[in-house]
Amino acid sequence: MGIESVALDPTATTGQVMSIALSRMNEINSELEILWSRDLAGSVVDAVGPGRILRPRSRASARETPPGIPLREREEAIEVVLRGLDISVVKDSYVIAASFEAPDPDLAQTVLTKLIAFYLDRHIAVHRTSGAHSFFAAETEKRRARLDEIETSLRDL
Repeated sequence: MGIESVALDPTATTGQVMSIALSRMNEINSELEILWSRDLAGSVVDAVGPGRILRPRSRASARETPPGIPLREREEAIEVVLRGLDISVVKDSYVIAASFEAPDPDLAQTVLTKLIAFYLDRHIAVHRTSGAHSFFAAETEKRRARLDEIETSLRDL
Protein backbone atom coordinates (compact mmCIF):
# COMPACT_ATOMS: atom_id res chain seq x y z
CA MET A 1 0.00 0.00 0.00
CA GLY A 2 2.97 2.28 0.45
CA ILE A 3 2.26 3.75 3.90
CA GLU A 4 4.36 1.36 5.98
CA SER A 5 6.70 4.11 7.09
CA VAL A 6 4.04 6.69 7.90
CA ALA A 7 3.79 7.49 11.59
CA LEU A 8 1.71 9.90 13.63
CA ASP A 9 3.50 13.04 14.76
CA PRO A 10 3.51 12.82 18.59
CA THR A 11 2.74 16.55 18.85
CA ALA A 12 -0.36 16.24 16.68
CA THR A 13 -3.66 15.53 18.36
CA THR A 14 -6.37 14.16 16.15
CA GLY A 15 -8.73 12.79 18.76
CA GLN A 16 -9.10 9.07 18.18
CA VAL A 17 -5.83 7.39 17.24
CA MET A 18 -5.86 3.95 15.60
CA SER A 19 -2.67 1.95 15.41
CA ILE A 20 -1.20 1.60 11.94
CA ALA A 21 -1.08 -2.20 12.31
CA LEU A 22 -4.78 -2.41 13.21
CA SER A 23 -5.69 -0.08 10.37
CA ARG A 24 -3.61 -2.16 7.94
CA MET A 25 -5.23 -5.41 9.09
CA ASN A 26 -8.64 -3.84 8.48
CA GLU A 27 -7.51 -2.97 4.94
CA ILE A 28 -6.22 -6.50 4.38
CA ASN A 29 -9.50 -7.99 5.65
CA SER A 30 -11.40 -5.76 3.22
CA GLU A 31 -9.21 -6.97 0.36
CA LEU A 32 -9.82 -10.59 1.41
CA GLU A 33 -13.58 -9.96 1.31
CA ILE A 34 -13.26 -8.67 -2.25
CA LEU A 35 -11.22 -11.73 -3.26
CA TRP A 36 -13.73 -14.15 -1.69
CA SER A 37 -16.80 -12.43 -3.15
CA ARG A 38 -19.29 -14.34 -5.32
CA ASP A 39 -19.34 -11.33 -7.62
CA LEU A 40 -15.62 -11.66 -8.34
CA ALA A 41 -15.94 -15.44 -8.79
CA GLY A 42 -18.86 -14.80 -11.16
CA SER A 43 -16.74 -12.45 -13.25
CA VAL A 44 -14.05 -15.14 -13.47
CA VAL A 45 -16.63 -17.76 -14.51
CA ASP A 46 -18.04 -15.43 -17.17
CA ALA A 47 -14.56 -14.77 -18.57
CA VAL A 48 -13.29 -18.36 -18.50
CA GLY A 49 -16.60 -20.06 -19.26
CA PRO A 50 -18.58 -22.32 -16.95
CA GLY A 51 -18.13 -25.29 -19.26
CA ARG A 52 -14.36 -25.08 -19.05
CA ILE A 53 -14.46 -24.83 -15.25
CA LEU A 54 -16.93 -27.69 -14.82
CA ARG A 55 -15.28 -29.94 -17.42
CA PRO A 56 -11.65 -28.78 -17.56
CA ARG A 57 -10.21 -31.61 -19.68
CA SER A 58 -12.95 -31.65 -22.31
CA ARG A 59 -12.00 -30.35 -25.77
CA ALA A 60 -15.45 -28.83 -26.31
CA SER A 61 -15.28 -26.96 -23.03
CA ALA A 62 -12.17 -25.05 -24.12
CA ARG A 63 -14.27 -23.13 -26.68
CA GLU A 64 -16.08 -19.92 -25.77
CA THR A 65 -19.29 -20.49 -23.87
CA PRO A 66 -22.25 -19.23 -25.90
CA PRO A 67 -24.32 -16.40 -24.47
CA GLY A 68 -27.36 -17.46 -22.47
CA ILE A 69 -25.66 -20.15 -20.41
CA PRO A 70 -28.01 -21.82 -17.97
CA LEU A 71 -28.01 -20.09 -14.61
CA ARG A 72 -27.57 -23.38 -12.78
CA GLU A 73 -24.40 -24.18 -14.70
CA ARG A 74 -22.99 -20.72 -13.95
CA GLU A 75 -23.79 -21.07 -10.24
CA GLU A 76 -22.17 -24.52 -10.13
CA ALA A 77 -19.04 -23.09 -11.78
CA ILE A 78 -18.94 -20.23 -9.24
CA GLU A 79 -19.09 -22.81 -6.42
CA VAL A 80 -16.23 -24.77 -8.04
CA VAL A 81 -14.14 -21.59 -8.26
CA LEU A 82 -14.83 -20.64 -4.63
CA ARG A 83 -14.07 -24.18 -3.39
CA GLY A 84 -10.84 -24.35 -5.40
CA LEU A 85 -9.54 -21.00 -4.16
CA ASP A 86 -7.11 -20.72 -1.30
CA ILE A 87 -6.60 -17.11 -0.26
CA SER A 88 -4.70 -16.21 2.88
CA VAL A 89 -2.48 -13.60 4.48
CA VAL A 90 1.17 -14.61 4.69
CA LYS A 91 2.15 -14.86 8.36
CA ASP A 92 3.64 -11.70 9.90
CA SER A 93 3.13 -9.68 6.72
CA TYR A 94 0.59 -7.73 4.74
CA VAL A 95 0.97 -9.98 1.70
CA ILE A 96 -2.01 -11.89 0.36
CA ALA A 97 -1.33 -15.30 -1.19
CA ALA A 98 -3.79 -16.85 -3.64
CA SER A 99 -3.86 -20.25 -5.28
CA PHE A 100 -6.43 -22.26 -7.21
CA GLU A 101 -6.60 -26.03 -7.34
CA ALA A 102 -7.86 -27.59 -10.57
CA PRO A 103 -7.26 -30.86 -12.42
CA ASP A 104 -5.85 -28.90 -15.36
CA PRO A 105 -2.84 -26.63 -14.63
CA ASP A 106 -3.73 -24.35 -17.56
CA LEU A 107 -7.19 -23.84 -16.09
CA ALA A 108 -5.71 -23.08 -12.66
CA GLN A 109 -3.40 -20.47 -14.18
CA THR A 110 -6.20 -18.94 -16.26
CA VAL A 111 -8.58 -18.73 -13.29
CA LEU A 112 -5.93 -17.08 -11.10
CA THR A 113 -4.92 -14.65 -13.84
CA LYS A 114 -8.54 -13.60 -14.37
CA LEU A 115 -9.17 -13.44 -10.60
CA ILE A 116 -6.21 -11.10 -10.10
CA ALA A 117 -7.18 -8.89 -13.06
CA PHE A 118 -10.79 -8.55 -11.88
CA TYR A 119 -9.64 -8.06 -8.29
CA LEU A 120 -7.38 -5.18 -9.31
CA ASP A 121 -10.29 -3.55 -11.16
CA ARG A 122 -12.50 -3.90 -8.07
CA HIS A 123 -9.71 -2.67 -5.77
CA ILE A 124 -9.27 0.47 -7.86
CA ALA A 125 -13.04 1.05 -7.99
CA VAL A 126 -13.36 0.67 -4.20
CA HIS A 127 -10.43 2.94 -3.36
CA ARG A 128 -11.03 5.57 -6.04
CA THR A 129 -12.17 8.96 -4.87
CA SER A 130 -15.40 9.78 -6.64
CA GLY A 131 -15.04 12.73 -9.01
CA ALA A 132 -11.23 12.72 -8.89
CA HIS A 133 -10.81 12.00 -12.60
CA SER A 134 -13.13 14.81 -13.71
CA PHE A 135 -11.46 17.21 -11.27
CA PHE A 136 -7.99 16.47 -12.61
CA ALA A 137 -9.21 16.60 -16.22
CA ALA A 138 -10.70 20.06 -15.60
CA GLU A 139 -7.54 21.25 -13.85
CA THR A 140 -5.41 19.97 -16.74
CA GLU A 141 -7.54 21.91 -19.21
CA LYS A 142 -7.24 25.10 -17.13
CA ARG A 143 -3.46 24.72 -16.92
CA ARG A 144 -3.21 23.96 -20.65
CA ALA A 145 -5.25 27.07 -21.50
CA ARG A 146 -3.07 29.20 -19.19
CA LEU A 147 0.08 27.73 -20.76
CA ASP A 148 -1.24 28.59 -24.24
CA GLU A 149 -1.87 32.18 -23.10
CA ILE A 150 1.64 32.50 -21.68
CA GLU A 151 3.22 31.00 -24.82
CA THR A 152 1.25 33.44 -27.00
CA SER A 153 2.34 36.38 -24.80
CA LEU A 154 5.94 35.20 -24.93
CA ARG A 155 5.81 34.85 -28.72
CA ASP A 156 4.31 38.33 -29.06
CA LEU A 157 6.98 39.77 -26.81
